[in-house]
Parts: sequence; C-alpha cells; structure tokens
Amino acid sequence: MSIIFSDSDVFLHQSLATIKNQIATLNINSDLKNSINDNLKQIKQLILFQQHKLSLLSKHNVLGLISWNPDFEITDWDDTASDIFGYTKQEAIGCHAAELLVPETVRKQVNQIIAALVKQEEGVHSINENLTKSGKIITCKWYNLPIQDLEGNVIGVIAAVEDITASKEMEIALNRSEARFKKLVANVPGVIYQFSLEPNGTMSFPYISDACEELFEIEAEEVLQNGSLLIDAVHPEDRNDFLKSVAVSAQTLERWDWEGRMKAYTGELKWVRGISRPELLDSGAIIWDGLLIDVSERRKIQSTLEQTQAELESKVTERTAHLQQEIYERKAVEIALTESEANFRSIVENANDIIYSFSPDGLLTYLSPKFTDMLGYEIEEFIGKSFAPLVHPEDLLTCQNFFNLVAQTGKKQAGLQIRLIHKNGSYVWVTSNASPVLNAEGEVITFQGITRDITSTKQTEAALRESEAQLRSSTRELQETLDSLKRTQSQLVQTEKMSSLGQLVAGVAHEINNPVNFIYGNLRYAQAYTQDLLNILALYNKHYPKPNIEIQNQAEAIDLDFIQDDLPKLYTSMQVGANRIREIVTSLRTFSRLDEAECKEANIHEGIDSTLMILEHRLKAKQNRPEITVIKEYGNLPLVECYAGQLNQVFMNLIANAIDALEEEIKNRNLQSFTPCIRIRTEISTSNQLIITIADNGTGIPEKVKRLLFDPFYTTKPVGKGTGMGLSISYQIITERHNGSLKCISAPDHGAEFIITIPINANS
Repeated sequence: MSIIFSDSDVFLHQSLATIKNQIATLNINSDLKNSINDNLKQIKQLILFQQHKLSLLSKHNVLGLISWNPDFEITDWDDTASDIFGYTKQEAIGCHAAELLVPETVRKQVNQIIAALVKQEEGVHSINENLTKSGKIITCKWYNLPIQDLEGNVIGVIAAVEDITASKEMEIALNRSEARFKKLVANVPGVIYQFSLEPNGTMSFPYISDACEELFEIEAEEVLQNGSLLIDAVHPEDRNDFLKSVAVSAQTLERWDWEGRMKAYTGELKWVRGISRPELLDSGAIIWDGLLIDVSERRKIQSTLEQTQAELESKVTERTAHLQQEIYERKAVEIALTESEANFRSIVENANDIIYSFSPDGLLTYLSPKFTDMLGYEIEEFIGKSFAPLVHPEDLLTCQNFFNLVAQTGKKQAGLQIRLIHKNGSYVWVTSNASPVLNAEGEVITFQGITRDITSTKQTEAALRESEAQLRSSTRELQETLDSLKRTQSQLVQTEKMSSLGQLVAGVAHEINNPVNFIYGNLRYAQAYTQDLLNILALYNKHYPKPNIEIQNQAEAIDLDFIQDDLPKLYTSMQVGANRIREIVTSLRTFSRLDEAECKEANIHEGIDSTLMILEHRLKAKQNRPEITVIKEYGNLPLVECYAGQLNQVFMNLIANAIDALEEEIKNRNLQSFTPCIRIRTEISTSNQLIITIADNGTGIPEKVKRLLFDPFYTTKPVGKGTGMGLSISYQIITERHNGSLKCISAPDHGAEFIITIPINANS
C-alpha cells in the first residue's frame, strides 16, 4: 500500500534533512552528534508512524480531512473531502475555504468562525450549510483544530468534516412523522392500547394511552402496573363473553371485536367497544394493538360521541462525539422511524373511521383504507385532488365554514355533520373533527382529522321521529276512540236508565190506572146510591118527625145533620182526586212513550206538557222561593216524525237545568224583586223546520263555560248533583238521531236560551 504525503509532510522531511546536514557541519563532539542523530531518527520514525496512521484513517473514515493557512487558503484535501464536495484535490488546493465551500447567505458568519479559529488554541465543532461543486446545499458537521508552531503561533487549521445531510433529513422526517402521528392519534376517539397474553396465561398492558383515565377513571400508569384493573372493570354479566372473545382471537389469530359494559372507578357503567388485531410473537406471546371506544351514546341513541386522545412518544438520545455512537444513533433513528410508521399504519388500518389530511388549499394528501370501505372510491382517485366533490352540495358551505374556523382559531374543532357522496350515488352521513398542523410561524400547513360514519344513527333518529309521529297519531286516534266510546257508553247507560225508568213509570201508571178506573167508575154509582139514601132519610124525617128515643140519640151521636150536608161534598172531592190521579197517570204514560221507540209521528206539545206535569213539584212555590212561572207560547204544529221518548228526555234535561239555574239565581236576589220564569215557544220555520225554544231568566252562562256545554262529563254543578252527560246526550239525540241542531244563546245576568231545530219529516 502506498502512502500519500501532503506538501506539509514533504516540508517536514526536508526540514529534518536540513537539520541533519547542519549538525554534520557543527564543531561538536561525536557523542553529542550521535545523540542528536538518534533523537532525529526517533522523531523521523514517529512522524512516519503518524503519517501511516493518518493515511489509514483517511482511507477508511467517513470524515474528510481539510487544512488551510491563516489566509483561509486550502493547503490539504483528502479523497473523502472530494467525495463530499465533488472537488478534486488539485481543484481545491489554494482556494479560499469559505468562498469554495460556503453558500453566500452564511459566508459572512462562517468567515467569522474561521477567523476566530486562528486566534485560539482549542478546537471547535459546528454544523453548517455547505456548497458542493454541483451547487447542491448539504449539511456538514465540522471538527476544527488550530495548528501551532513551537512558539505558539497559529500557522493553520486542520478540520474533519462529515456529511450529515441524510441523517439530518431523516431526523426532520422523523419529527414530522411523530408530529403527524400525535395529531392523528389525538383525533382517535378512544383508548389506544397494547394487550399481551403470555403462554402461561398472564395478561398485561405493555402500553395504554392517557385517555384511560378519562374513560375508566384509572390512571394509565396503574393499568401498566396491574393489568387486571381493566379486566376486573368488565361488567360481571359480560365478563365471560369478554374472556371467550379473547380466547377465540388468541386461537384463531383473527381480529378481536368485542362490545360490552365496563364499570368506571366511580361505579358509572359505560358501553365500550374494543377492536384490535392479534400478532403471535416468537416467544409464544400474543400481542393485540387496538382501540377501546366509548359507545354509550350510540347505545342510547343521544347526540355525539366523546373522543379521547392518546399520545405515543418516542425518545432519541443525543449524538455523542464518537463516530461509532453517531452511527448507532443514526440506526436507532431509522428503527424508531420504521416502528413509528408501522404503529401508525397498524392503528390507521384497524380504525373504523376515515383518517385524513389535506393542504390549506383543500387538496387531499392522505386517506386511510376506511375511505374505500365507506365511500366506494379508490384512494388514488382523490389523493392530490380537492375533497369538495365528495361533499353534498347543500352541506358544502357548512363544511367550508367549519375548516375556516379551524384555520382561524388554530385549534381542534369537532361536531361537523355532513353528507358525503358514495360512488354509487347514495349519501353517507358522517361526523368529523379536525386539527390544524402549524409551522414555526403559526401558519397552517395541513389539516388532519377523523371522519366517522353515522348513517345508521341518522337512520335510527329518523325512524324514531317517524315512530314518535305515528305513536302520537295512534294515541290521538285512540283518545278520540276512547272519548267516543265513553260517550257511547254513557249514552247507553243513560238510555238504559231512561228505558228502565219508562218501563217503571209505565208499569206504575198501569198498576195505578186499573184501581183508579175501578174507583172512578164506581164513584158515580156510589154518589147516586148515596143520594137515594139521603132522599129516603129526608122522607123519614118528613113523615116521622118524632122517632123513638134510641134513634134520636144515635142521630145526635153521629151528627146526622152534618153528615147529610157534608156527604155530597165528600163525593165531589173524591171525584176531583180521582180525576187528578187519572191525569197524572196519563202524563206518565205519555212521557215514557214505550209504544214509540221507533221514529213515528208524535204530538210535541203532549211531550212537553207531560214533562212539565212530572216536574210540577219543582215548579211550585216553596218556603224559600216563589213559584216558577211557565209561559207556553205554542204554535200550530202538525204531527212530527221523531223519536218521541228521546225528545221527552231532551225536554226533561233542558227544563230541569232551567229550574236549577233559576234556583241559583233566587239565592243571589231579593225574592221581592225577582219573578222566576220559564218560557217555552214552538213554531214552524220558513224552511219547514220545527223550532222549540226553552228559555229562562236565570244567571246566564259565561262564554268559557258555554264553549264546553255539550262536551261529555263537563259540569258546573257540585259533586253528586250532575254527571256532565245530560246536555251531551241531548246534543247527540238532536243532531245524530234527528239530524237537527241544538244551540245555546246566553250571557251572564241575561238568562239562557236553548234552541232546538229538527225537521218535520224524518226524510226531509
């Protein structure tokens, strides 16, 4: 192997030869000459050894060796320096070091560093931007050492230079990758974890994100120390299913996907979904890398999902001064970068959401594999293109405003809900969040975020709204049916009561009628017989004025003269009583109308009169009120086709209510100044309609009460005095049975007037 000597080496050898010649000419003793020659020989050997050593380092080192004089002119240049900068030794020797190797932008600063080197004894190292022969800017690490003569004067500088451009770029790429990874992981809604199952059955968590505290209220450090804390947090009813799912995934090495309840430290139950993929290690252990997501809100169908953040940090040690340490660190950086990217890809590929990033001008720069599953497009179709064509036109403005807010605030935003267009033309509802990535100046250089499919949730919400609407409609119809059923039931009960009452009244009238007719029919004969006896008694008194003493005593005892005078009066009173009983019986039979259950012609006035006869006891004067006067203004009516019994029921309800109103009015007025009155008027309208008006001069009816008069079960009477069904049933009888109308005209202190209108003929 040949040794290459620099100009300084040749100068050094020449200097040693000159010294040797000068010693030979000196007049000194031979011992001293021999001693000096031996020292020179040792120096020469030492120099030769150092030259060999320097040559070896120069041939097998990544460091380039360069030297220059105090005027910054390059005096030495090795092959490694040529490899780094592209200049040959012949091109470099004699050139100004800074002008040759330093860009114009930093040349002034480097000249200052070089100038400072020639003024100090110790070396320095620095990292600078340098210029190659091709004009490429590279990053180099310099180790500079001043060269001094025997008097301590700096006669030059020797420097070792290393091209660290690749490692610098790798370091920058690693930092960017870690920053991107942290941002993307921060948007993952859940706990990132690594779960380990050893061959002996031991379970542990080698890694779990800090979001564990938010989800389970347990610090991540506690879980790392004792993995059973999370295992024990699984709800007892779901624990067997959880362990079974882990065992199946461990046996098949297929994706683990489990959902169940877990109890937080405070006792709160949360629905959690876990997703991960297992990996079998050479040691026999199985590792799951995945996510735990709180799906409680989805389980409850309530507005939005909480998202958790996790960080995954990797530390890189500083480079040492030794070359081997530098190489080690470079490899460590490469390994860390590879592992970081692998972890990132694993998390992204296992995520059920689209992880994305795009530039400030809206061009997509990254899409996770879920993009294809969710929207049907290939990722390559949209990388480098705008995301706008994916957004529903109606939601585009909302989307733009959302990302404008992210850019303006420089903070993470969440809760965007929009529709994306599937490749097949359908729409997918999604929710999205996004975070800005800022440069050193605080400017947004990219947006990163996560998009989740909420189509099923939206469909569930829509179905729920539709179901609620249908339920409200069904409830309303059911309520209407129930009200109708109640009215019908009450009407049936009332009808049955009236029917029973009619049968009772008819039965009583029939039973009374027979003996009354017997009595009434015999009174005439009894009166004639009695009169005959009185005539004979008068003849006895005429022809036998002085009867015997026994007859005289008996005549005085019974007051015969009074009997003769009062007996005709007694028979007359009995005749009047019998007539009155016959009239009452006739009214009861007329009111009951048992023989008129079907629609047939009837005398309306007879029905009204029979009702008044039944209510006569309420019309008469009482101790606390005067008599209620009934004014009849009957028109000339023909027979009317109707349900007479039901009409009588209406007359009974209206007249009875009028009496109640008058009695209430009497309580509030001076008896001397108020004359209670009920006016009943009948007439035929121009349209051949029968009009029946029943009016009173009582208290009147307020407007708010009048609107509810004909509603079922509505009453203003005290409990036990009214059912709230009288007017409701009357309204149904008039409107539904007779195709007529029932109206009320009233105002407070002006009485009440009920107007019944029905057709004369049922078919008209």
